[in-house]
Amino acid sequence: MDWDVSKGIDHLKNVCRKKKRILVITGNQCVDYQKGFQVFVPIDQIAAKIKVVKETFKDHMIGMHIRKGDHKKAIQNSPNHLFENKIDEYLETKPKSFGVFLATDDPDTASSFERKYPDIVFTYPKIFSRNSREGMMDAVVELFLLAGTEKIYGSYWSSFSGVAKRIYGTELEILHR
Repeated sequence: MDWDVSKGIDHLKNVCRKKKRILVITGNQCVDYQKGFQVFVPIDQIAAKIKVVKETFKDHMIGMHIRKGDHKKAIQNSPNHLFENKIDEYLETKPKSFGVFLATDDPDTASSFERKYPDIVFTYPKIFSRNSREGMMDAVVELFLLAGTEKIYGSYWSSFSGVAKRIYGTELEILHR
């Protein structure tokens, strides 16, 4: 079924209530950027994973999304050292009172940051491939964890950073050259 964006978010909610499962595929905005993403609520299985991980978080958590993979613009414009510099700034002003939730599609980046900043950087142990149902569900868990931080530092030209911002209205700053 095609949904007409001009009918508004209430129409979308009514359509969704009548369905057991919904797959949304769009190349364009399908909901209001300010309020629209708040209608997406994780299923119980995903919500339970989010809750377990959030219990390990420190009282003050910032989020970082470092996009790698095949995303050349993000890799070129948002190199790792920009994120390291931001963590170092926090360490100077708020030593040990904050943590970083790192969302990344690159296992080497995750390992590198965890080694460099033990007890500061937290990651979600996930399947990095998005080619399986479990991998896609892990990406949603990671997205909501990132969204639930106090501030997000994101990668250049990354929709993941932008969607995380829109879920709860979290402040987003893109780190780029």
